[in-house]
Amino acid sequence: MDTPRLPAEAPQSDDYGTEVLCASWNPAAGAVAEPIRQACREWLADLSGVDAESFVRQFYRCEGS
Repeated sequence: MDTPRLPAEAPQSDDYGTEVLCASWNPAAGAVAEPIRQACREWLADLSGVDAESFVRQFYRCEGS
């Protein structure tokens, strides 16, 4: 079986079109990630007033159930 030959020199980056350079960009990922990111920010803001000791106690109590 013949091995395909590669070109002697690699193409320059400006030889690639925008559709190739942005091929891994997924607009759906950004649309899904932003609401999750916002929910995490709100959750962390709510945790700022929580007593850490009682949280850990409750966490271990729930884990033991």
